[in-house]
Amino acid sequence: MAVQRRMPESLRVASWNIDSFTARKHELQEFLSRLEIDVVALQETRLTENIRTKIPGYVVPQLDTIEAVAVGIRTSQYGEVAVASCYHPQDIEALLTVGPRVIAIGDFNAKAQDWNSRQLNPSGAALRRFLENTVDVVAIGPEEPTFDGQGRFAPDVLDIALLKAIPAETDITSHHEGSSDHNPLRGTRTETDIRTALERSTTETREVRQANYIGEIPLEAQQLIRNRRAARRRALRSGAPEHRRIANQLSRRVRAALDEHRQETWRRFVESLNPRDNSLWKTQKALKTRRRPVPPLHGEQGIVHTNRDKAEAFADSLELQCRENQLDDEDEEHTALGEKSTYRDLEAGVPQGTVLSPHLFNIYTSDLPRTDRTSMSLYADDTVLAAQSTEAATAGRYLQRAIDELEEWCNRWKVAINADKSTGIIFTRRPTQRRAQEVTINGEAIQWSNNVKYLGVHLDRTMTWGHHVAETIRKAKIARARLYPLLCGESRLNLRNKLLLIKSIIQPQLTYASTAWGHACKTHLKRIQAVENIALRTAISGPWFVRNRDLHRDLEWTPVQEVIKTKAAKVYAKATDHENPLLRAAVDYVPDRAATHRRPRQQLLDPG
Repeated sequence: MAVQRRMPESLRVASWNIDSFTARKHELQEFLSRLEIDVVALQETRLTENIRTKIPGYVVPQLDTIEAVAVGIRTSQYGEVAVASCYHPQDIEALLTVGPRVIAIGDFNAKAQDWNSRQLNPSGAALRRFLENTVDVVAIGPEEPTFDGQGRFAPDVLDIALLKAIPAETDITSHHEGSSDHNPLRGTRTETDIRTALERSTTETREVRQANYIGEIPLEAQQLIRNRRAARRRALRSGAPEHRRIANQLSRRVRAALDEHRQETWRRFVESLNPRDNSLWKTQKALKTRRRPVPPLHGEQGIVHTNRDKAEAFADSLELQCRENQLDDEDEEHTALGEKSTYRDLEAGVPQGTVLSPHLFNIYTSDLPRTDRTSMSLYADDTVLAAQSTEAATAGRYLQRAIDELEEWCNRWKVAINADKSTGIIFTRRPTQRRAQEVTINGEAIQWSNNVKYLGVHLDRTMTWGHHVAETIRKAKIARARLYPLLCGESRLNLRNKLLLIKSIIQPQLTYASTAWGHACKTHLKRIQAVENIALRTAISGPWFVRNRDLHRDLEWTPVQEVIKTKAAKVYAKATDHENPLLRAAVDYVPDRAATHRRPRQQLLDPG
């Protein structure tokens, strides 16, 4: 885990076998802030992809299933220095080949008197033999035990550091912090040249506003932390059960105090949120979005790690894709995670963002071939070909003929069709689907499916909208769950802003493209309404016996089912008077109430 900060004046490395990241996250935050750690190596985090891990100012790689994770640090004098977090590594030699200069630190479970352990174990003997036969690699350990030795195990040094080609001595100390059975390690002295020559780590690309946790933590909690530190030191040295019991009690009190402090800080923060200064919208976006670091890229200059170098790699790639044409005095830049590349001259393409761009695209595609018995729909780079027939095989032949002519046009104008992203579907109400004729694109057969996604709408074979409603509910539930810290009854966010979040974030997800599917059966629409009702009950902590209609009345809330119907009425009224004759013709029909197959305009006739 590496800090996100510009130009740190010193490199402070720590390591901790934390034994569950989520259980000791607040203790870790306090430790990192107080000691101003730049890079911390964590072991036994027990993280999974479903657990959100976030510490202000740090990046936490979720790679707990492998025995070592390394981050690169660039120095102006010594080049790349790799800091690796290790947990019982099996191949030390391979670990030290990740860079010319390596600091490997963590729980090696290797004991030897050479690094202040009490006794020698097989892993320690193997590591000592490796060091005797290896040049420029040393192992150092703290003077005090890092493992508290609960149960039948005696306290000992299990956490050490291996230094490869580091041109100075570095001392590490064991800190009596946290409630894990391992003490954190911290480097206390590092070569001055390396510290002052540090340019940036792999995550150094933007300024991060960090909270001053030690300044915000109440004095009582700070005193508890000091008392626990002294109690752990006393218990480790004496081994007395009474001293260990006192240390464990203080650890529980510290964790409770830090959790209470976090809750109070969050309460004050939520109370300060306001939609007028965008703080409310920024917070909900941060809760909804899971931002993952961009992995290293292979550019024209080789492997690049920093965001600035990644921006340059993107710019190099775009520059190589262009060829000379008649554009003059145009330039471009690319941005990667806040870092901008240098400006490059544009030698080809259409200027981005100009009023002419859509018209130029329409002119370019105006001669797309059209065939009889098929229709074509275009939206940006998405193309739909449709054919209608009572027989699936016949419709397949119509489609193949249209695709063949489209392929000829694309080949002539150097336009590539991605066959892997092309899908076919047969819309039919027949109980048994007829076998479709094979349709190919560039010699590759497309896959036939019972559901396809187009412009965010899921179309199913029978057009009953069951699959789309299920996907809409799934996405809305995810958004509701991520906004729970702001919507729950314990949240100090005022009710007006809670309802504003539901109306602005959750309701639009429930009603996206509802004009197309709002005529779905009542069962589907009730499921949509239920998602919104649960969000409203969460916001007011409504009891189970309060009826939904009373909930809507008291909150003066328009149910999502009525919103869908009102939205459809506006869209159809606008389309009826539109200047485009194709759009007017699309809505110019009277739905048959007795028909088995409902059409979209039917939703305007349904009772409210």
